[in-house]
Amino acid sequence: MSREGSPGEAKVDARTANRRLALRIRIAVGWAVLIIFGGGGALYLYAHQAREVPPLLWTTADLAELPEEEGNGWSLLRGRRFPRGERGDVHTIEDLPTDLDEAGVRALADQVSRRQTLRDAVAAEPLFVDACAVMDLDCPELEALDLANDRALAMLDAAYRDDWSRVRGEADALQRQGAGLIASCRSATSCVVGARSLRLLMTAVERVAVVSNAASRLRVDDMTHVLRIVQDAPEPTPNISRVVAEDYVEDLAILALVDSHFLADAAITRRRMNEMYERTYEYAADPALPAPTMQYPTDQRFWWLYNAAGKPALSIIAISCETLISGIEVYREDLAALADARTRALGTLTTAIAEAEARDNQVPGPDTTDE
Repeated sequence: MSREGSPGEAKVDARTANRRLALRIRIAVGWAVLIIFGGGGALYLYAHQAREVPPLLWTTADLAELPEEEGNGWSLLRGRRFPRGERGDVHTIEDLPTDLDEAGVRALADQVSRRQTLRDAVAAEPLFVDACAVMDLDCPELEALDLANDRALAMLDAAYRDDWSRVRGEADALQRQGAGLIASCRSATSCVVGARSLRLLMTAVERVAVVSNAASRLRVDDMTHVLRIVQDAPEPTPNISRVVAEDYVEDLAILALVDSHFLADAAITRRRMNEMYERTYEYAADPALPAPTMQYPTDQRFWWLYNAAGKPALSIIAISCETLISGIEVYREDLAALADARTRALGTLTTAIAEAEARDNQVPGPDTTDE
């Protein structure tokens, strides 16, 4: 006769079975969580690295070759700082009143005499072209603009002193400076400096013609030479798309900081950067297009959920593109101002030369003084 277990033993066996079942469930749930989150995390990280990275739009090989520093007047301006705000200084030729009194003429002469040696040294060089490499922290763009303004003031000062050799020399140097920068500018700022240099030439020529003609000191041969300088000055194109490649290559340094980061999707980051620069390039090439607007990825909610390392870099690049677009807009505004200044200068010069020729050809009347 078989012996059946006691009720107490049955209860113990039931509790043991329940514990084992609960343990198995916990283990299963644990593995499920590990698989889901671990697998999801692996897929998340894999997605950052899985896509093929688009090719670069430009590299340093696509940029214009840098000119030699030797023989380039631009290079003489490196490290130069034009003093500003000195007592009696005239900051720009546009600040001058139409008629200078004797004190104003003396202040003008004093200012331009300080940098005559530098102006002559720069003018003696055969070239004046932009020689700034990518990431050049000593690029003398503002110094070039200061030099252009100084030449314009020197032209007017020479006209007051009846020094026509100096007028012609400064006008020729200023035209070469502006034309050289327009042809070689590697940044929007450099292009702006080139356009403003030419505008300063036109303004100075107009002032010289007015001052000299009013005092009957205008020399036809000299002003005809200046007229040819104005006529030979280039008319810059609004298309400065070449400077976009320079900025793009410079911004590649930003991407290099995050490309290998495990939370950076290099493919998406590169593609978005390329898209921003493609739109900027199109705008730089065609002034009829509206200025593109940039989106900041870090302005989005929960931007950090994906490509957390790449999105801050893209926001910095968006700022870079917006700065470049603003520079292009300023350049085109300067082109319009340059065209107006050229028209005024040519009109004033032509009229002044004609009036001077009439004075030179005037035949004195007979002497009717009573004897």
